[in-house]
Amino acid sequence: MSDLWVSLGGWSVAGCGWSGAVFVGPSIDRATAPQVVAAAGQLPQVISARVGEQWNLDLDDLFVTVGHRFGRVELRRRMRDYVRGLLAPVARKNSWQLAEQAGHTTPDGLQHLLAGAKWNPDDIRDDLQEYVADKLGESDGVLIIDDTGFIKKGITSAGVQRQYSGTAGRTENCQIGVFAAYATALGRALVVVGGSGSNRRE
Repeated sequence: MSDLWVSLGGWSVAGCGWSGAVFVGPSIDRATAPQVVAAAGQLPQVISARVGEQWNLDLDDLFVTVGHRFGRVELRRRMRDYVRGLLAPVARKNSWQLAEQAGHTTPDGLQHLLAGAKWNPDDIRDDLQEYVADKLGESDGVLIIDDTGFIKKGITSAGVQRQYSGTAGRTENCQIGVFAAYATALGRALVVVGGSGSNRRE
């Protein structure tokens, strides 16, 4: 029924810095609809209107699922705008570009959501894990673990060094990310194994 997309490198991943966060969208009938592929440095391909409408419905359903974790309606709207921005074909995923994508005049609201608002990422993780289990849970589900390299120009990001990147096929200045995905015949979802509590906002 659903595919999970996260916003790191070539994936459309919605981790958003939440420990264990996942994001679910509709599966794609690859025989009748164009694929949604946004590899690193490439523009996403066009999807059909029907698939786009289903994504919007599923996103709204997901926002309702976690929305109660944000005390005020303004925070719920910012959370929605933030996640939609992460999934959008925005070149750089920083507060300015995400705010612009959402139609905000400044990034102040999104920055407040991430740095000053009171919400608990562990509670959201738990809601999302339950959501994924309800949508995708099957007895024959499997855990898939894979790594990917993120080519970097600078050296200031955590874990950046010259190392072999399978993505590039050579030794490059890069970060290596390891991802876990839960997959069934109904779809797949990226997950973060383990919890942290280090991102807790109180």
